[in-house]
Amino acid sequence: MNKTENTKLLLHNISAHISSRAKLRKVEYIFVIDQQGRCYFKPPTNVFPDRRFRKKANQLPLVNHVIPTHMADIYLGTLYNAGSIYGIPVVDITKVHTGEYMYKLSFSDKTRRWVRIK
Repeated sequence: MNKTENTKLLLHNISAHISSRAKLRKVEYIFVIDQQGRCYFKPPTNVFPDRRFRKKANQLPLVNHVIPTHMADIYLGTLYNAGSIYGIPVVDITKVHTGEYMYKLSFSDKTRRWVRIK
């Protein structure tokens, strides 16, 4: 796959995990892939990695679930900071476009789509 297809697939996988949640419907999100390949998601959102295990302790940050599980071909590893349980996932920047992407609401607030803002 080329960079554009990988980026679209990554954004689609992220939106598939958040679009059906009632609490997250009218919120605009920002997903950042910086020049070093580190991935950030704002506001921080947790998901359950498995439909069978729904305890609070089983929740993971969204990018820590989606990138290693659903996008393993572009996933390089995780950077850990001191005092942090979950690290920052790192992707191969030769396989995705870097930048800031916003999951933006339409004017009618009924649909959303990804828009590159930087």
